Amino acid sequence: MEGLLQPTHLMFIIIIAAPIVIAIRVARYRHARCNWSKAKTKKRLWVGIVSIIVSVVVPSIPGQINLVIPAWFLFVAGLYQTSKAVYRRRDMRSAEDAFISSPPTKP
Repeated sequence: MEGLLQPTHLMFIIIIAAPIVIAIRVARYRHARCNWSKAKTKKRLWVGIVSIIVSVVVPSIPGQINLVIPAWFLFVAGLYQTSKAVYRRRDMRSAEDAFISSPPTKP
């Protein structure tokens, strides 16, 4: 054991971390074109959270080895939905704050 981080470990980290970073970046760039209502944003947030939980719990069930790869894709999709919903909620809150703090216009 020459070092803690071998090249095979680095490739494994890149293969695991790259889809996570890409999903969050894509959600960040696509949230501006999103026109979800407040209810739909809340629903998508919970769908994303539940899919993340399911993707973590299902492979830990004994005898479910063949579900690891689909669970990984479900995890990335859930992460995308959750991050897009979080960005959308942030946009809606900033729009509400701007609307509240803006002075009334004269007719």
